[in-house]
Amino acid sequence: MWAEVLKPRWANGRFRLYCGKKRVVASFWAKVNMQAKKLWPDCIMALAYGAAGFNGSGTIGCRGVPVSQIQKEAVK
Repeated sequence: MWAEVLKPRWANGRFRLYCGKKRVVASFWAKVNMQAKKLWPDCIMALAYGAAGFNGSGTIGCRGVPVSQIQKEAVK
């Protein structure tokens, strides 16, 4: 099993998945920001980020979204 998992294609697949998640998060915040500016041009958008957790996709050690990326995009 380890001989198969340690092949470069698995690492490349994990990296592509991680980058894809980052792109989705960045595009989501861009759309939210654009819609907020269109609906309320004079208001500043506020975000309430509580102690909620993000559920993973069902696999061990993998989160559904990169949490630090969400925080960085929300600060922008």
